[in-house]
Parts: sequence; C-alpha cells; structure tokens
Amino acid sequence: MQIPPSPYDLTPELLDGIVKQVLPHAGVSNVTIVKSHEYGDGDVSTSARATAKLDYTAQSPGDLPRDVILKLSFDPGQKGTDAWYCQLNGLFSNEVNFYNRIRPGLGIEAPRSLGGHFDPVSKRYLLIMEDVTRRGATFPSNLDEVGVENVKRILDAIAIVHAAHWQSERFNGVNGGAKVGHSAA
Repeated sequence: MQIPPSPYDLTPELLDGIVKQVLPHAGVSNVTIVKSHEYGDGDVSTSARATAKLDYTAQSPGDLPRDVILKLSFDPGQKGTDAWYCQLNGLFSNEVNFYNRIRPGLGIEAPRSLGGHFDPVSKRYLLIMEDVTRRGATFPSNLDEVGVENVKRILDAIAIVHAAHWQSERFNGVNGGAKVGHSAA
C-alpha cells in the first residue's frame, strides 16, 4: 500500500484496505477531508494530520466513528520536511504496530484505532483514529501548562501498558523498536 503525500489524495479504497486489516467486516465507502494540518501550520508535531468524515458500507459495524483523525507522514515535497523529526521511521512503524496490535487489548484511555499502515519502502505511514475531540479531549501545545495531575495520569497509563507487556512473547518477530541486550565489555 502506498501512502500519498497529501491527505487530499487519500482514497476510500486505500482507507478501506487499511481498516479491513484490523476490522475485516468494516468497509469505507467515502472519505471527506474536513481540514488538513500540515508542516508549517504551527499545530502539528512529527506528523501531518487531517480531520475527516468517513462513510461506511452497509455491512460495517454500527459503532464505527464517522469523525476521524488521519495521522500521516509529512509531504516530502514541502519545504522544511527534511528535518530529523520528519524521518523518525522507527517511531512511525512502532506507532502503527501499537495501534494495530496492542491498543485493542488495553484498558486505558486512548483513541480507538481503525487501522494503520507503515510502508517500509517509502517510509510513509497512515493511522486512522477516532477524533477524540468529539468526546471533549483537548491537546495542549508545548507552550501550555499541563499540570502535575495530568502528568501523573499519563505516567500511570504508560506504567499500565509497560507492566502488562514487559518482555511479552507477544512481540517476538515484531519489527521496530530497540533491541535490548548486554555487551561483553
């Protein structure tokens, strides 16, 4: 699957193929990009994002979110997108693996994923997630004060994830991530 450089070039067929990898009975029949947040807009980090509305096929489960966030690689043709933080391929691969393989079994507050794909050849990726702003979530910028209680909640969630899956055989053969080992020094 090739991920296009612009969210406006995403097709229902591409999104359908990604969604079917994790939700085989779901189907995407239409995608409408509501807004694109790309490099230089001042409100994105290591990835481009787009808010979108999805229409589903009739046989799709009825609880799928219509409002979604599409998180994807920056357009490599845009000025400034050659910075180090736009080439974090291991991070992008790991994020797709997390949402496709780990997130569904976790009892933590996190967006529902409809699937993701990382293309190891082009190093481009796409994640399709529910738009949690519809549930009241907010996303502070680096300039906003987060507060100690919010940091504690984040650390608690990270601890739950890591404790439940530390050295799990579930991850044998999964690409990405760091290899932990000892040197014979």
